Amino acid sequence: MSYKNIILILNYKICIKLFENIQSMNEQINKNGLEYLKNEIEKFKKGGKVEKMKKGSGIYIKPENKGKFTKSAKAAGEGVQEHAHNVMKDPDSTPLQRKMANFAIQAKKWHH
Repeated sequence: MSYKNIILILNYKICIKLFENIQSMNEQINKNGLEYLKNEIEKFKKGGKVEKMKKGSGIYIKPENKGKFTKSAKAAGEGVQEHAHNVMKDPDSTPLQRKMANFAIQAKKWHH
C-alpha cells in the first residue's frame, strides 16, 4: 500500500469519527438546546456567569501556594511586577521563583 493511500484511509477514518461526534452533539442540542439556552439567559440576567465562564481557564493554583509570590515581593520591599522582573534577571533565582515570576508577568496582560 502506498503512502498516499494510507493517508487517504486515515483522513477518511478521521472524517467519519468527526461526523459521528457532530451528529451526537447535534442530537443533544436538539433535545436540550432551547431549555439550556433559557437557563443560561436567566443566570446571566441574575448576574450569574454563563456555563462557559464557569469552567474557567484550567489554571489551578493550590490554596497553600496562593499569595506566596506577593509575600516574597513584600519581603523584598518591591511591588509584584518589579519583583517579578528582578527575579527573572537574577541568575541565582530558583526555577520555582522564575516560574512564579513569569506567571505574574504574563497574568498582568490578561483582561480579567
